Amino acid sequence: MTKKPRNHVEDIRAASRLAVDATKRVTDVVEAMHNTIGGGPEVLGKPLAGPVRLINGIVYGSIRGVTRLVGASIELALVPLEPLLGESVPGPEREAAVAVLNGVLGDYLAETKSPLAIEMDLRHDGHTLERPSLGRAASCWCSFMARP
Repeated sequence: MTKKPRNHVEDIRAASRLAVDATKRVTDVVEAMHNTIGGGPEVLGKPLAGPVRLINGIVYGSIRGVTRLVGASIELALVPLEPLLGESVPGPEREAAVAVLNGVLGDYLAETKSPLAIEMDLRHDGHTLERPSLGRAASCWCSFMARP
């Protein structure tokens, strides 16, 4: 089976988008936590909630803005690199890294139509197993696990 060539710029672009989105989401969580803690005790009616939300809105809004700017800058920087980087056949290290990434974030990658999203399948020695091969792979695994 011939492997589909990987586009280096698409890989970098997808990883960049993933990092930018993760940064924005973590910023949202930290801002919400900071608002909850900084607002003051609930028993006193959260007396500082208003000022804390105002200041945090400015601070965390700036962080999100800079994050978007970095993401857009990376997108622009990748345009002239595309012809230079080209394509290549993916190696086993990349395939393993993408498989792990999909194991953790596969639903998100599929939802966002990331080029890093892959279909779930079973593999043995780097090859996708077809239905008839599953029995052989299972027997190999069982014999491997039965070794002393």
